[in-house]
Amino acid sequence: MTDSQDTQHQPSRLFGIGSQVVVLRNVRGGGSRDLYPKGVVGIVVRIPNFDQPTYGIRFMDGSEEAFPGSELASLIRIRKNAC
Repeated sequence: MTDSQDTQHQPSRLFGIGSQVVVLRNVRGGGSRDLYPKGVVGIVVRIPNFDQPTYGIRFMDGSEEAFPGSELASLIRIRKNAC
């Protein structure tokens, strides 16, 4: 089995810059106020690196928040699973 075949069967949390992602939890702002509900869609604008191990996600209103990959899902995969 080749490396490409191995990776096809493993779920991946790797998202490239420009990918559309769904946030899997409510996004909280200052205090306990929710800024966005679970399921909000954003675009990856920064990928993890050694200094900052989170993805930068930009939302429709232009605001940005940081999330670990475990709190994100690919919009394309969610749409495919819904059909």
